[in-house]
Amino acid sequence: MPGPQTAKGRSAADGRSTAEERSTADGRSTAEERSTGAGGEIVAVDDGYAQIAQDILSGACEGPNGVWRMPWHALEGGLPENAFSGRRFRTSNLLTLSVACKRRGFKANLWAPAEQWERKRGRIRAGETGTVILVPVFDDAAPAKRWQAGSANAPKSGPLGGDPEGGELRPLIGFTREPWFNVAQIEGLDIRPPAPPLPSQAARALLQLLADWRSTRTGLRGPALVHGGHQAFWNPACDRITSPAEAAYGDYDGLSGLEYYAAVLAHEHVHATGSRNRLKRSSLAGYSRRPERAKEEMVAELGAAFLCGRFGLGTVLRPDHGTYVRGWMENLASRDRRRDFFWAAGEAQKAADFIVAQASSIQASTSLASTGRPGAGGGGPRP
Repeated sequence: MPGPQTAKGRSAADGRSTAEERSTADGRSTAEERSTGAGGEIVAVDDGYAQIAQDILSGACEGPNGVWRMPWHALEGGLPENAFSGRRFRTSNLLTLSVACKRRGFKANLWAPAEQWERKRGRIRAGETGTVILVPVFDDAAPAKRWQAGSANAPKSGPLGGDPEGGELRPLIGFTREPWFNVAQIEGLDIRPPAPPLPSQAARALLQLLADWRSTRTGLRGPALVHGGHQAFWNPACDRITSPAEAAYGDYDGLSGLEYYAAVLAHEHVHATGSRNRLKRSSLAGYSRRPERAKEEMVAELGAAFLCGRFGLGTVLRPDHGTYVRGWMENLASRDRRRDFFWAAGEAQKAADFIVAQASSIQASTSLASTGRPGAGGGGPRP
């Protein structure tokens, strides 16, 4: 936590921009998407959000010790991704598929629509049903904006709009529904999911990513980190994270001390992305007001989960954040306030992308300096 102070549209299968649809993340062209049902009836934005909210609410539970477990805490198997392209899902569909993976006991987070499995000669097991995701539909008639992932002036595009790598961005007008199937529901195809990393390896990789961001030599470099005290927080006045030393973190709610330390630091680094010289997040600027504070903590909670999930590391709800859970659940259950949650989810994805983009710049420069040529050797973890 921070310290003191109906139109015609085009669909994109997991939050991609209209530009990217020419080479879609799930391997189909837009013509194929239309022929396989992705261009069906458009669901209104609010109705689409209601479906996702219900998925998330159904996946939240309070443990016997009073600790809440949310769907995004169960990403230790990695972020959901397309089984063939390797492209990761983002934001709301990420949460939907993670809920399904946990509820149905799937061991791997590899997904594809029925047509892709069949094209690879796989068969959906008898009696299996797909998990419905929402395919964003963007307004073709509206002017497009250009943007670049990880930049400080990236547009506030909402939770599902736009290509994560940058490109064209058009207004979101609704969704179409499309069932996707997990690899565990398929037979006749020899797909062997990669072995998940050891939790200690995942935690070290995440810590290296955060250290790389703090080491960048640009105006967008990460905050300073000092160890001491008994509580972790980011101080916006001096752009510094203070945290107890790694050795001071004990096991907590299924995480080792090292894993918990990495997850807490990820949370504080996400807070730091919202500063005036970075992403200028409104919830951070208004942190002194209770509604904005709750939104900012939601951004940090989800952003940390997205970062941890890149490396196959689970997260938990911090003990001092239990008071926010009721507000998050009430927002999801209320049609009038639901968009606050999805705004926070979009900002969380943007914050995670920003950290990865900035950390990647130091990895690339380290590689060039050590080898004399770009892209060879060196560098930190490769998410």
